[in-house]
Amino acid sequence: MCTYNGQRFLADQLASIATQTHENWIIAVSDDGSTDQTLDILAAFSEGLKTADSVRVFQGPKRGFAANFLTLTCNEAVQADFYAWSDQDDIWLDTKLETALDWLQTIPTDVPALYCGRTRGMNSHGKPWNAHHFFHVLRRLPMHWYRASREAIRWCSTMQHAN
Repeated sequence: MCTYNGQRFLADQLASIATQTHENWIIAVSDDGSTDQTLDILAAFSEGLKTADSVRVFQGPKRGFAANFLTLTCNEAVQADFYAWSDQDDIWLDTKLETALDWLQTIPTDVPALYCGRTRGMNSHGKPWNAHHFFHVLRRLPMHWYRASREAIRWCSTMQHAN
């Protein structure tokens, strides 16, 4: 997970991770220089967990979200069999990790695999977006912007095998 001044939504995202039906997870966070309560929220969440090392926070590069995700992705201190990407404002369904792992574990370990789940957008009040309207608005953009926006939205809900 990458963060930057995420206090508004971060607690909800962390709570959605804590309620996963698949309970064997570690959160690696790259914080890109937050000046709000983001780091305090992460510390409080970490203190409330059974396993002390379940949340690991790293200092981000302070060069924006893309560099922040890339830095975390390339961080050799973060090692796992599977990786699930998250923004600070995502809220996961309780079965997100279990569903992804159930499918990913059917793929031979020598075959690269990427699981992509459905994304359901919501507004800042936690109410679902009307996705049909949202994509209709995107389609008014030039095709390259439409495709990039559509792919960026889908990317928020991916999980990949480490190999």
